[in-house]
Amino acid sequence: NSERDTVVTILTKARNRAANNFNESRQGIYIDSTGYTIFQGSSYALRNPTYDELIKRDNSVTPSGLQEIVFEQLTGSLTTLEGDVILSNNVKSINISLNSEGRINW
Repeated sequence: NSERDTVVTILTKARNRAANNFNESRQGIYIDSTGYTIFQGSSYALRNPTYDELIKRDNSVTPSGLQEIVFEQLTGSLTTLEGDVILSNNVKSINISLNSEGRINW
């Protein structure tokens, strides 16, 4: 549950930054084997790395599903596909769902 709370907080932070037009740019998160990166730009590949914020993940939890999530500036809606971030360990899995409007459900 603590890893879920971390991911929800990160998603909310990126969405709020986008909705508030932080640096007049889209905001997103990228999930990889080392953790979660909050980034600024239209995609992780085209981001401005100066603004990257890396949050380490719990190594006992394996993320799957959406890997890159980008929120549109001013609206906070998704510019990427809607779907789920799935957090799993040997005991259970938790889904965090995102819809096209940027709503985060867990």
